[in-house]
Amino acid sequence: MKKLTLLFVFALAFSCAGTSAVTRASEHQNLSLEEAQTIVSTLEKKSGGETPAPQPKTLDEAVELLKSDEISSFAVGADFAAKDTSPQGKALDAQIELAWGEAQHIVSDLLDRATFNLHEEYQLLAKRSATKGLDAKEQARFTQLEKALDEMAGVSNALTKLGDEHIATGIKKAKDVIAANPNEYLGYRVAADYYRLTEDWANFDVAVKKLEELNPKSNGLVFARAMEAMQRTQDRSKAVTLLEQALQNDPKFTRARAQLLLAHSNIDSAWSVYEALKAAQPHHQIVAWVGPTLEAEREAITAVAERAAARQNTLELVRPR
Repeated sequence: MKKLTLLFVFALAFSCAGTSAVTRASEHQNLSLEEAQTIVSTLEKKSGGETPAPQPKTLDEAVELLKSDEISSFAVGADFAAKDTSPQGKALDAQIELAWGEAQHIVSDLLDRATFNLHEEYQLLAKRSATKGLDAKEQARFTQLEKALDEMAGVSNALTKLGDEHIATGIKKAKDVIAANPNEYLGYRVAADYYRLTEDWANFDVAVKKLEELNPKSNGLVFARAMEAMQRTQDRSKAVTLLEQALQNDPKFTRARAQLLLAHSNIDSAWSVYEALKAAQPHHQIVAWVGPTLEAEREAITAVAERAAARQNTLELVRPR
């Protein structure tokens, strides 16, 4: 019940964003950008994850903000990079916008995956309620699950809406970088992200081949190959191996760690990755925003497994010898 209470508090964190907006998101997925931003901003405030990142003084420091993969850092990094008119500054600006949108999509995906299992528990309780009724403890859990699942749907849609907007902005900026730097590493590095996100795999292959020629030891190249394995060929095992390699090359590459969570097929296999992220960056949006939901999901899965084991033990006891 402790983890479910965390989930319930988490859901209430943004309920003041407006029930009507959340309901529209849940039922019609028709949030405006303003409504989506209100929901996410309220979530940031209530979860304590809105601490602003320190202002960078150099492009290298802005790159570190990109690598940190914290949504609260992207705005600061993008603002700094946008004021730098050098090819490096423009390329970084495009990369941050693309990473910003992708980070919001990752949180949305994790919420959807986590709430899927919670929804199964909700359905089990609903069926029991209709057939033989619930005791007080079960009824309280049922009510909390119902409320939490409704609120989570609103946040997932809000994050997707905002993520789409940042990716669209990043794509526009990436096109400008590619056009201005068609034969340089910076252009191809941004192009790899751009073509991957737009699923233009033919041009992705061209960009990655150039990256291999220009900088074969690039950790960005390892990351690009990992994302190709996950999104293009659906080879999760290869993606996990490459993402782990990227992290070994650069332990501060949190963007790779976040993708590693998605590369795993279930919460149990991803749990050590989540715990490592939580220890290294407790204010990261996956920890601060999704953490309670992930922990509730794992508890729900464990409870289902325990019930299944108990039923099996009962069958073994009554089976004729």
